[in-house]
Amino acid sequence: MNRRVVITGTGIISSIGLNTKDFWNKCLSGKSNIHEIPEHWNKYANFNTKIWSPLPEIDFNSHNINRIELKKSDKTSLLALSTVQEALKSSNFEIKQENEKNNTYKVKGIDSARAGVYIGTGIGGVSTLGECFANQMLFKNHEELDRIIKTAEKENYDQGFVKTLIDLKGKMIFPLRFNPFAVSMIMANSPAANIAIKYNINGVNNTFCAACASGTVAIGNAFNSIKNNLHDIAITGGVEYFYDEYGALFYSFDVLKTLAQNIFDKEKANRPFDRDRSGFLYSEGGCGIIIMEDMEHALKRNAPIIAEVIGYAETCDGYNIMVLDGQNDNIPRMIYTALKNSGIEADKIDYINTHGTGTLVNDQIESRVIENIFGKRPLINSTKSILGHTLGASGAIETVVTALSIKNKTTHISKNLDNPIRDLNFVLKSGNFEIKYALTQSFGFGGHNACLVLKEYN
Repeated sequence: MNRRVVITGTGIISSIGLNTKDFWNKCLSGKSNIHEIPEHWNKYANFNTKIWSPLPEIDFNSHNINRIELKKSDKTSLLALSTVQEALKSSNFEIKQENEKNNTYKVKGIDSARAGVYIGTGIGGVSTLGECFANQMLFKNHEELDRIIKTAEKENYDQGFVKTLIDLKGKMIFPLRFNPFAVSMIMANSPAANIAIKYNINGVNNTFCAACASGTVAIGNAFNSIKNNLHDIAITGGVEYFYDEYGALFYSFDVLKTLAQNIFDKEKANRPFDRDRSGFLYSEGGCGIIIMEDMEHALKRNAPIIAEVIGYAETCDGYNIMVLDGQNDNIPRMIYTALKNSGIEADKIDYINTHGTGTLVNDQIESRVIENIFGKRPLINSTKSILGHTLGASGAIETVVTALSIKNKTTHISKNLDNPIRDLNFVLKSGNFEIKYALTQSFGFGGHNACLVLKEYN
């Protein structure tokens, strides 16, 4: 039994907007959020790239997250919980507090046994892992160094030597307390588990780890579960948070030379599919959540329908841990399988939201595959050209963009695309477009390839 599957709600937290409406408006205006990396990071490494896209300050209390949850949750879980609340409300679900002490909620209109949580994340609670590691490594050393400094000052050691010790002490950044909830905070499945616990979801609670394809893989599996009558509704998407006080996570990509270089102008450094591209814009984090339902279930409760999901496919390159395989047919096979599952031909696709990172090899391979399969007909853009790369959250955020592009018959530009590497129908100006069928695809370290096919609901 194959059922029709629709998107009825969305939630977004990103560097350019903390809700779907704000995010979408920033996309349409081509407004990015690019800043210099934190100054103190430069104490710990010589960075090739000096720019990133940080998250705005987030008031988690306004998202029904209490003091206890703030203390025992990694930022990935906090981002996911905050975004789910927006998605449920936009889907016209009524949320009622069930247990004040535990701050848990009941969602009216959901059979909890027929609902599932499907969340993708590339790494999970790596920020908490970094904090705990810093505490374990530095706390006692910091105390010992403090004693040495006091002795040196008392015995009138050379002032230059004392100053060096003080400067060294100042470079030791760590939380003063090892978090007792560290294990549950670090677990990659924590965002999905916290959603299921907070909203009383008892169907399944699954986490998908497929690097930068994690969000797309999670949504694809949620789609299949509803299509095949395993569930009536799914809370699905992707989340990532990639910050540490030493800039080590940023530096791990920097040493790979995968990040956009800001040699001349930081606003123009991020330029997917352009001949002058130099890498991707690193985003501190983000989350995209979709409420996906069986169509009959959605109609029965008079839910708003944004778009319909009609196909999904994924393949594995089995080639290289960090590089796309441009020689074999694994990416084309994925696309053709998704189209076959959707019941349409390639010439029906009006719009493609690409992976579009801005890295040298990936953009070349992706654009070539698009040209070979779709020619120059469909609109092509890269959400990362505006937002930057949110890693495991990117595919989910781009699925939201694809659904909104269909619903609103408009989409954002592919930013900073002055000299395209291929003669495709890139969106060079935001405007009105007739978009009925669309495809969004993601690729991840490890050889993960995944794509979704969406259509206009009628």
